[in-house]
Amino acid sequence: MIGIVTYNKNVEMGTTDAKKTMQISKVFHNISADTKEQADKSSRIRLEISNISDVVQNNSATAEETAASTEELSQQAKNLNSLISKFRV
Repeated sequence: MIGIVTYNKNVEMGTTDAKKTMQISKVFHNISADTKEQADKSSRIRLEISNISDVVQNNSATAEETAASTEELSQQAKNLNSLISKFRV
């Protein structure tokens, strides 16, 4: 009788251990899936930041070109005013 009770307790403990192992396995599976999803989203964020950086660099280059053009036009306007001031109507 004691052997049967001990056997039943061992079977019950083994079943409980198997259930806990399955629960732990599910938790690790969820962690793995969430980690992959987070890595994918991090990659997308890095790509979008890179795209934003490219746009900012392009805008900066355009602003520098515009400033240079503005300076040149300003100088040409001064030269034109100087030439026109020599004429009398």
